[in-house]
Amino acid sequence: MSSPQPEMESEQSDLEMSDTDSLAKELRGVVMEEEEEKEETMKNTVLLIEHTDDNPEPGNTKISEMDLVVFNTQKALTEAQLKKEKSEILKTQKAVTGKNEFIKMLACMYEAEVCSHEEFIMDFEKKSADKNYAEATKAKEELDAVIEKLTDGTLESEFAEGVLNKYKSYKNLLFNLLLLQEAETSKAKVLINKDDQNEMKSEPQKRVVRKGSERDLESSLGQVLPSTKDPTLSSAYSDTVVPDSTLDVNSTEYEEYFSNPQQLVGLLSDLTDLNLSQNQNSTGEDNILEQTTELASEKMKELEERLPSLVCNMKDRIVKEQERAVMLGKQVQLHEAVKIQDRDILDAVDKKVTEVHLCFVDCWMTDLSITEKLCNAEHRMSLMLQQIESIPEDTFKTLQHINNTEWRNRLHEEKLQLEIAKQKEKLAKYLRRSLPEAKKITGRKLMPRCFPVKQNIQVVEEAPVSPEEDLNSYLFSEDSD
Repeated sequence: MSSPQPEMESEQSDLEMSDTDSLAKELRGVVMEEEEEKEETMKNTVLLIEHTDDNPEPGNTKISEMDLVVFNTQKALTEAQLKKEKSEILKTQKAVTGKNEFIKMLACMYEAEVCSHEEFIMDFEKKSADKNYAEATKAKEELDAVIEKLTDGTLESEFAEGVLNKYKSYKNLLFNLLLLQEAETSKAKVLINKDDQNEMKSEPQKRVVRKGSERDLESSLGQVLPSTKDPTLSSAYSDTVVPDSTLDVNSTEYEEYFSNPQQLVGLLSDLTDLNLSQNQNSTGEDNILEQTTELASEKMKELEERLPSLVCNMKDRIVKEQERAVMLGKQVQLHEAVKIQDRDILDAVDKKVTEVHLCFVDCWMTDLSITEKLCNAEHRMSLMLQQIESIPEDTFKTLQHINNTEWRNRLHEEKLQLEIAKQKEKLAKYLRRSLPEAKKITGRKLMPRCFPVKQNIQVVEEAPVSPEEDLNSYLFSEDSD
């Protein structure tokens, strides 16, 4: 948008200059015609006066007086018309200057409106971009939150599934143990039914012993069975208990039969303790595994964050090494290709490069080669270009506008100085013309030969003045009246 503004201003200035030139030409033509008419009337009156002077007749005196009166009246009228035209010309010039100022003001207003419109568009685009970025970030955050929730749910479900699988395996193990116990009890019942008749014939002392042992077993089982939490075990064990009417077998067989359930109950209690301990150990191990996984994930994230910077650094180093290798290859090629005759040229080039290098870089860096100096100069130029490109558009436009205004002011001042110099030259010329010229003395003075003749008057060669300059000085000079 900055390029069409000077073009519009140049077109406006060209139009203004063409309008002023056309007005000045018209005014000059009118004034030239009036001066020609005035000169013709003056010539006619002079001829009439000369004619009357040559023929002084009594009848012609009245005519000459009348002609003089007419001439004086015409002269007064022409002077009045000239004054009016001068005033009109000054008015038109003032109007033209006012219109030019108004046009400049309109141009400035147009530029300001264009700048404000561009700023509004830039602000609108910036706001829309910020809004879109905020919406995108918000949507991304929501997606991240949903993903985190899903991952947490999946982890919890996996953990719950693992726990369920463990408990199912333990349940199956207990169920198998109960089946074994039931099979053993059924076998014991069959044996008891077979040996009932033999036991009925046994001695009563054995029955007393059996009752005492039975009480001891019941008391021991009453202490062990409430510790187990599984109701199936209690029911199964209740099924294994045989009533007093059926316990008529030998004491040895009875003891062998009830020794297995105690071992089974002990095994069950041991299994429950093992399960609980394994659950505790598994929970601790799960916590340790979670901590280790979290630490590993954090380390992986840190490594992923560091990887781009490391890759960029490695790429930069590779590029620098490649540039250095290219420079070294060029130096080798130059060293191989340079001849004795080209050393003078290289010395001259080195001097010029060092001068440029001293302008750009510090003075202490003088031990570098030509290529390194050129590289430093190119690097400095690229940095300056980047700084210029990094200037924002608003400041760039303001700087450009300031430069344009300064350039115009300089041109205007130069034009004014030229006009002032021209006016001074014209005034000097008019002063020279107004001074009376000394009459040249004809003849020669008798002077001794020893004294050289001095020239009293200095002859000044005047440049011919164009009629347009005379007309401008006549029109635009202030009236003495």
